[in-house]
Amino acid sequence: MSSIGGSVENVAPSGKQSTARDAHRSRHLHRLIDVVLAMVWFGYAWATLSLWQETGAPVPLILLVRNSTLMLLFLARRPPKEASTSVKEWSVVLVSTLSGFLFVGGTIVAEGLALPLMVVSAILMTVSILALGRSFGIVPANRGIKSGGPYRIVRHPIYSCYVLFDIGYLMGAPTIHNGVIFIAVVVSLYMRARYEEKFLRADPAYLAYARQTRSMFLPGLL
Repeated sequence: MSSIGGSVENVAPSGKQSTARDAHRSRHLHRLIDVVLAMVWFGYAWATLSLWQETGAPVPLILLVRNSTLMLLFLARRPPKEASTSVKEWSVVLVSTLSGFLFVGGTIVAEGLALPLMVVSAILMTVSILALGRSFGIVPANRGIKSGGPYRIVRHPIYSCYVLFDIGYLMGAPTIHNGVIFIAVVVSLYMRARYEEKFLRADPAYLAYARQTRSMFLPGLL
């Protein structure tokens, strides 16, 4: 008996050290990912700054604010309590994030009805991102439940704003190519939201929030 007890005592500290090392590596990996993503959004911010300087149009200016905000949030966001490691879910995130940059043939200097739609949706998108603050993320993860601001109205206001913004872009460049990209954006954002819902519903706080805010994208409709 004593030898078994001694064995357990010897193994336990090693297990604790291994767990601590894994946690340390995980923190460093998340920090590296945050820095890389911040650099990506710095590139987007620089591109929208250049476009705004060239055109003086309102949409690039709003997108400059949004992209700069995202860059700073990636550097300041808190580490997740839990995060998805599913390849399928990460793939959907990549599709929904990158496909929007594949629109062609249009101009960010929108006109007609497309202009107010893009301006309003871009502003609301930025407000929704700021409402998340340090809880912002792009893959299913739990960085704390936010229920204030736009999140009192729908559970995924950022995705709703993405779709509205892309509708405005499509109005300015109604091609088959852009239509296919738009469908890819809508489908991938819907799948992304579903994956996030499934992940977060393990948290009782999110279940309570979902009961209070019933709509995912459009108040009273969807």
